[in-house]
Amino acid sequence: MRGTVVPIFSETVTTLNLRIRTSSLQDTKNLSQAAELFAREIDRTLHFSGIPQTRLQLTILRPDEHTPDADSDLCFPFDSSSIEISYGLIRKMILRRTRENFSGSGADIPSADWLAAAICNRVFYDGKGIRTFYSPDFRVARSQFMNGHFPRIDRLLAQPLAPADDPLFRLYLLHCDLLASALENQPEANVFLQKLFELERYGRSTVESFEFLLRPNWSAAETLQSWYEKKVLAESGRGWQLNEADNTLSELQELLNIPVLEAGGRTAVKRLPLEKIPKLLEDYKLNALALNLMQNRILLLAKNAPLLLRPPLQQFSKALASLQAGKNSRFRKEFRKARKEFDAAMKRQNRIAELLQQSDSNRTPLLDPFEPYLRIAEKYRNLRNELSNIPWK
Repeated sequence: MRGTVVPIFSETVTTLNLRIRTSSLQDTKNLSQAAELFAREIDRTLHFSGIPQTRLQLTILRPDEHTPDADSDLCFPFDSSSIEISYGLIRKMILRRTRENFSGSGADIPSADWLAAAICNRVFYDGKGIRTFYSPDFRVARSQFMNGHFPRIDRLLAQPLAPADDPLFRLYLLHCDLLASALENQPEANVFLQKLFELERYGRSTVESFEFLLRPNWSAAETLQSWYEKKVLAESGRGWQLNEADNTLSELQELLNIPVLEAGGRTAVKRLPLEKIPKLLEDYKLNALALNLMQNRILLLAKNAPLLLRPPLQQFSKALASLQAGKNSRFRKEFRKARKEFDAAMKRQNRIAELLQQSDSNRTPLLDPFEPYLRIAEKYRNLRNELSNIPWK
């Protein structure tokens, strides 16, 4: 019908003090869910908690609208990409947190740019907060490093790229994430960002602030660039399959070691392996909900685990089904079999990790996980020559 007005769907996320307005009910819901993931990672990184005091409003205009909404803190055209919206929202949420907790209203915090890029990479591309465990993927960056190519940290910090749905911005996000990960392993990492924000608040540049905070731990010949290259090279080997098996093992142990009360001990609660607590087996048979939850978590863990670990994880789930059916003897037999198969698979998986590390040390490029999207392993040399004027490279 001519003249029909496209409706606006709005939702207020109370825990984030955030209102979202779009012309699509599904877009509004999706943005609300994404905002909760963004906020969780922001608060974890910045060591904050609680509901923000300042209200934010995000609006995505209707297809026929071109004038920004005056009442919104963030306003995007209808055809804006998801990455542009996500990065803009994360940056705004970081600025809100830093201004409320550190710097006062309106203060300029340039580090919001590279921190927003890091968090955007973790949540938007790597799915942190969605999977049962998080394993960062730095293979592309490591391939560059092993060939001697490092971004210039002064440009990475001081000259951010404009958000765009293209390979260059994707690389910018990846390198910012890697820098943030390296900083998290620094001594007193929980106060580093707070000190950084305070220095920026009083007018120091981000690069100057980094040098001021890090220099006391440097040798006489070290520079910000040499510190950066050493740290990110080491950090780039921590993610993906090198840690993926360990993450799977850690979560499985958490699931299958049951907290129990220990009478007369120094501690009131201790964890015991499920198969070694026969007195509790009957309780678990009766507690169908607990068993179902445990089975679901193991199956989800298997879905995200390395391929070699999936069959024994599924075997653990099968053993729990026998326990639920009251077949305790079969449960113990199947559980022992699953444990034996899992241990053997872990040894094979660790051997693969060792071979991957040897491959890196021999400068053999790993398979590119972004094959049709970013052929960095095969074309990085040409890309570097063509894009030598990119601010952060």
